[in-house]
Amino acid sequence: MSVGAASAARGGDDDDDDGATACRVVVGELHVITGPMFAGKTSALLRRVRDERARGRRVFVAKSALDTRFGDARGTTLTTHDGKRCAGAFAVGDLLSLSVEAERALEASDVVAIDEAQFLANLAPFARRCVERDGKTVYVAGLDGDFKREKFGDVLDLLPMCDTVTRLRGKCSMCGADSLFSLRTTTTSTSTSANTSANTNGGGRGDDDDADTDVDAKVVVGGADKYAPACRQCYVAHVVAR
Repeated sequence: MSVGAASAARGGDDDDDDGATACRVVVGELHVITGPMFAGKTSALLRRVRDERARGRRVFVAKSALDTRFGDARGTTLTTHDGKRCAGAFAVGDLLSLSVEAERALEASDVVAIDEAQFLANLAPFARRCVERDGKTVYVAGLDGDFKREKFGDVLDLLPMCDTVTRLRGKCSMCGADSLFSLRTTTTSTSTSANTSANTNGGGRGDDDDADTDVDAKVVVGGADKYAPACRQCYVAHVVAR
């Protein structure tokens, strides 16, 4: 629902049964999908996108401009680790500073789907605006913790205001048990790193910089070459007890 449509939907009868002025606000829904890496968050998000489109609803898809791991230099395709794809996404860094094209697509949408949300600035105010001002259904997929098991970005800030939260698990790469955490397996690399960020979850150098990564850098974009899913026992054995 567009901003104008949502505004027009507010109101209703001038008086209710008791003679008081009724105030009806059309609101949407907020659904959070989180968990460690390789837990299927993007796959779950894509299923919701396809379900919504099958219902005839218009979906605005946003992803982090940092994530070009699958050869998607323009950042217009959501891609899962097992190769499933969804075209037509907008690559963004700050959700409150979208391009003109993205703003138009957002305005025309009924549903918003956000992937790799931990990297995006202004996630919480954007989600609240879409749900409670514009009446949209919003799906957010992203990591809840980094490789140190510390809060990552603003995904957890959405939990107090969301309708549902789904925390997915994958399979531990070492023992096959349910994975809970993301284990960084490299100590140095030549990948994208974040030395500065607006709110601890965005920014970073581009892939072309090819500079050694700080081993403690919070944001190091990568896949199975740099991370592995781990259960608690294996994580503790490889990180905490080391």
